[in-house]
Amino acid sequence: MIKGWQVNGIYAFGTGQPFSILDGGCAQNSFGVTACRPNVVAASSITANNDQWFDVTQFRRQTLGTAGNLGRNTFTMPNNVRLDVSLFKDFRITEKTKLQFRAEGFNITNTPLFGIPGQTIGALVGGVPTNAGNFGRITSTNAFYTPRDIQLALKLIF
Repeated sequence: MIKGWQVNGIYAFGTGQPFSILDGGCAQNSFGVTACRPNVVAASSITANNDQWFDVTQFRRQTLGTAGNLGRNTFTMPNNVRLDVSLFKDFRITEKTKLQFRAEGFNITNTPLFGIPGQTIGALVGGVPTNAGNFGRITSTNAFYTPRDIQLALKLIF
């Protein structure tokens, strides 16, 4: 606290939530199963970005009647980073009355929280998945994302 000013901050960091890759053309041949986990082969080295979050060419359709070898929840969404800051100062009006100035900023770095990438294989060319149907692409923000929000307030305390 400097000359009556109070500064508060909250920094939050969270790793991305895990998710599974599914094959929309399920070859498991089980009753009621419409999407299966595919087989996975060695991935090529890519730099993850919103247009290609993972290497879409590392998957193959499983052989008919078998389950794929890809594990459950083997990939993660983008990380969650957020910084909230507040600033307060009390101004004494009388002995029992004071006016409090408040400035609060939420997600002040305006860091986006991206949603889950397309996780269902929609099309294969030569047995290799493509980006069709936004497979591997991030096209939205997370439902919990809020952009920068700044609010100012005066509070009379008596």
